Amino acid sequence: MKPNPAAQPRVVKSAVRLLYFNAGVGVLQIAEVTQLSLVNLTTIILLLGVNLFFIFMIRNRYNWSRYGLLLFCLAGTFPHSTVNFSQQPSLQSFVAFLVIIQSASQIIALILLFLKPSSRWFTVRD
Repeated sequence: MKPNPAAQPRVVKSAVRLLYFNAGVGVLQIAEVTQLSLVNLTTIILLLGVNLFFIFMIRNRYNWSRYGLLLFCLAGTFPHSTVNFSQQPSLQSFVAFLVIIQSASQIIALILLFLKPSSRWFTVRD
């Protein structure tokens, strides 16, 4: 069933925008860090693609994608953000700022995706 974008709650629209913003911040992080091997760069691009897939599926009203994104973020993003700060004290301030912004936007987007209006939109079909 094709979702009705006009009926999409404001919190879902805001969450999707935050997630797209988060993906853009990820691209900026790739551009800022120039000392990446080909394997690391490939891994980052693959993870960005998975993230964009989840965002697309959330936008198209697939309920499972909320939970998939939640697991994806909990398993990969949040632990790596703290590891980066603890292992690299000389991390450039701009990259550190991007990591903080990215983590905060993910947390806010995930909260928005699990609020009552969002949950109702994902589970109730028109």
